[in-house]
Amino acid sequence: MNKVSLLLFLILMGCSVKFNEFNQERHPISRFKIKPIENTAIYELIDTSSIYVLINIYNFSNLKVKIPNAIKFYKSGRVGMFKNSFDELSSLNPKKAEMGLYKLQKNKLEMEFISYSAQAGYFSIKSNIIIKGDTIFENFGDFEYTYLKHPLPSEFLVYKPDW
Repeated sequence: MNKVSLLLFLILMGCSVKFNEFNQERHPISRFKIKPIENTAIYELIDTSSIYVLINIYNFSNLKVKIPNAIKFYKSGRVGMFKNSFDELSSLNPKKAEMGLYKLQKNKLEMEFISYSAQAGYFSIKSNIIIKGDTIFENFGDFEYTYLKHPLPSEFLVYKPDW
């Protein structure tokens, strides 16, 4: 009986979500459907030394962006979503970001985040990305999010993601 209880406990602990010191969820990479592919062609499209700030949400009626929101791409297929101000060095610490993955495959750029709802539990949110110059268009269902590239000073590029 003790072996069964121990095995059940270990299985449940392995499936649980962990939180970092900033209370951000850190999911196992295996939970994501996207598997990062090291493709150097991606760096011709995105700039890992910039942050992309949300400027518009479009659906049937344009929505105003009320909360500062931005995405930051990192090497090895990691992407962070920040929901705060971006003017201080510590504000872009990836430990404060929602973790995500991205990949470029067959000329399609995809991004994925894990979300939670009481009704559905944890689920994957995948979106297609279109890049035109310094602008990123993220298509997700009936919504299109528009992000504008903002280069970061070199002192803001000291962080590496913790996922």
